[in-house]
Amino acid sequence: MSPVRGRRPDPRVADVRPVHRTWQRRTRWALSALLLAALPGAAAATSGCSNGAGQGEACGWGLGCANGLVCMDSRGTCEPAIASSSYCELRGTGCGSRDGYLCHGGGTPNDPYETGCTAAPSPDDAAPGVTLYCCTYVPHCGDYGPCGDAGRNLQCDDPVIPQASDPSLECATIFSRGDGWSSYCCAQHTACFSAILFGCGDAGQSYACVGDATPSRYQLACTSGAYDDAGARGTYCCESDAGSN
Repeated sequence: MSPVRGRRPDPRVADVRPVHRTWQRRTRWALSALLLAALPGAAAATSGCSNGAGQGEACGWGLGCANGLVCMDSRGTCEPAIASSSYCELRGTGCGSRDGYLCHGGGTPNDPYETGCTAAPSPDDAAPGVTLYCCTYVPHCGDYGPCGDAGRNLQCDDPVIPQASDPSLECATIFSRGDGWSSYCCAQHTACFSAILFGCGDAGQSYACVGDATPSRYQLACTSGAYDDAGARGTYCCESDAGSN
């Protein structure tokens, strides 16, 4: 899966208000990385290049590339342009509510979640031989790796939920604004386990409970977890670091 693209947002995820669907999708990795960093005692997140993203760094709507690099749609990162190769780069304007890609060397958009791509008049500032494509984004869920001792972090475009593609999943909601995208910690069994997608500071160890699991079932003394005001469900800050099941 291509990494998502973004910039440093307000640390309170509930207050982040992306204005474009591509921008929402491309900012997920940055927001997830900030969940822990935004809380007391957590390490500060690293900052990007002030003049644009560097090679290998995330890019997309609102965040360009530095030093002549281009935003490659197949990777979601800034990479050197290769004159002999065809490639497409995200462009935030020119397609209205659809996603725009500037394609070089006869390339066409190859993101599997961009469909119905059609050529449009190229912008005035486009180089010769560059074609603008407008595409329709398909909402879906993506797997963004472990979220704890026994779970996976699934991030979904609202209103899609993880169970739409796998009904066997049991999920805790890390946060959900309901008008953009939501982050979940999911497992295929009922359990409470240590989570890594949010921190608790002095309130204890972060836990996620999925299915009908409750902290008391695992001898955990807990309070509500972070981001209760952002739709969190099944997340806790617990005093005890008892083993999960």
